[in-house]
Amino acid sequence: MLLIQVATSAANLAPAVAAPALLSPLGLSPVAVGFYVALLYASAMVSAQLGPMLVRRWGPVRTSQWALTVSAVGLVLVGIPQVGVAAVGTCLVGVGCGPVVPAGADMLVRATPPGRVALAFSIRQTGVPLGGVLAGLLVPPVSLAWGGQGAMIAAAGFCVIVALAAQGLRPHFDNRTDPLSAWPSLSSMAQPIRTVLDEPRLRGAVLGSTLYAAMQVCVASYLVVYLTRDLGWNVAVAGLGLAVAQIGGALGRVAWGALADGPAQYDGTMRLLIGAMALSGFAMVLLPQGQETLPALLLLGLLGASAIGWNGVFFARLSQLAPHGQMAEAVAGGVFFNYLGVVIGPAIFGVAAAGLGSHGWAYALFSVPLAVLCVALWRAPTDGARRAA
Repeated sequence: MLLIQVATSAANLAPAVAAPALLSPLGLSPVAVGFYVALLYASAMVSAQLGPMLVRRWGPVRTSQWALTVSAVGLVLVGIPQVGVAAVGTCLVGVGCGPVVPAGADMLVRATPPGRVALAFSIRQTGVPLGGVLAGLLVPPVSLAWGGQGAMIAAAGFCVIVALAAQGLRPHFDNRTDPLSAWPSLSSMAQPIRTVLDEPRLRGAVLGSTLYAAMQVCVASYLVVYLTRDLGWNVAVAGLGLAVAQIGGALGRVAWGALADGPAQYDGTMRLLIGAMALSGFAMVLLPQGQETLPALLLLGLLGASAIGWNGVFFARLSQLAPHGQMAEAVAGGVFFNYLGVVIGPAIFGVAAAGLGSHGWAYALFSVPLAVLCVALWRAPTDGARRAA
């Protein structure tokens, strides 16, 4: 599951990393990268709703293999120097991204002891930053040697290899399929969204995740811009700052998962996590001009640990709160609202930064609703209190 998540994340990021080599033949400016991200995740929002139905019909492993294959085809099309073809390829990469999370959730819940669910989900979700690391390390040299198209073919090949490697899991996880179940329809695709909105605790969780996802993508998208343009940091040092945030996110995912499975439980962990996200967001306005300091790097690590590290605990909790037999639907509905934050977050952040004249104050502004949510969670009953009641 970790390897499938790494391949999916690398597929999503590979075109953005190879943008200099891909955009020139298309005659497009770097602004097109923003359109790529929006189109990718808009497609993933929709395709995630296919996940539960495909898992029911094919099983989670075959669904993951199908998704990786679709992403591979999309990457090949992205490498073709025609705008229309590249746009179709972008949509296919997004379509392949969506079903992977509900399919993986189905496997993890079946294979993981109840007391380790949050940790298992968190370890799997470290595949997102690890995929980013893989794309960052391998795509640039491949694009220099073989061009942007060659880099897309290489990334597609990696997806196919991982899909083939997953074949050995099919006897263990694709043994509860229903080949006669209905194919997806517009009505059935809306069922995951209805599932999370109809259940009050699921509704609160997924709507909150839109905020977390928006902050996460803005850390990834705007942090280097803030450090270099607003604060005058050296580009290399700003890159180090982003790396520290990403490493913090990878380590944070595992740490938060272990904490959620321990005495803190989910509610206590989410209170700490959202509080850390809000405080570090507010503190971004305090970063020093001109050069990095150890406290500044520690702050970026805390921001990454919280803003990038929340996903595993969140999806584990959705699997626990889901109505009986609707775990995949709950996770797919959660993915929809996650990706909604990814799609709208950068645009809102950009407008806020322009209006405030500072990306740092934009991070602080994004932290306001997080702080409000944190206070609301502190005032809400805990898991233990609910069980006692």
